[in-house]
Amino acid sequence: MKRLIKLIPPVAHQQLGQIEDKQRIISQALPKKMRPHVNVTGVDELVITLSVDGQHWSNNLRYHQQALLEALNANSNGKDWQLKIRNAQSAPRKAKDEEIEVSHSKRQTVERTRLRKLLNRL
Repeated sequence: MKRLIKLIPPVAHQQLGQIEDKQRIISQALPKKMRPHVNVTGVDELVITLSVDGQHWSNNLRYHQQALLEALNANSNGKDWQLKIRNAQSAPRKAKDEEIEVSHSKRQTVERTRLRKLLNRL
């Protein structure tokens, strides 16, 4: 186990420690039934990203958001934290450029790409 810890860069090890610390604080501030559905997935400067199992739990979490912020701010030496709530079950949105295109020939693909670029200019 010690060999694995040595392979992790110190910055990543520090970030993992911050995530575990914030997870502990948030778990203590949440009602018991919500604890398994809320996970800290990132700590970036003064923003904590929370991943929630579903829309129902996300709505409940927003109701408890003020209590979470008070608990975080009380344990962080005067820092003013913000929460970013992500629904873990939602599928990531596709960018327009990632559309799947089915074509029969390379010439058609090239022509469609050229036309799409011309239309985007308008």
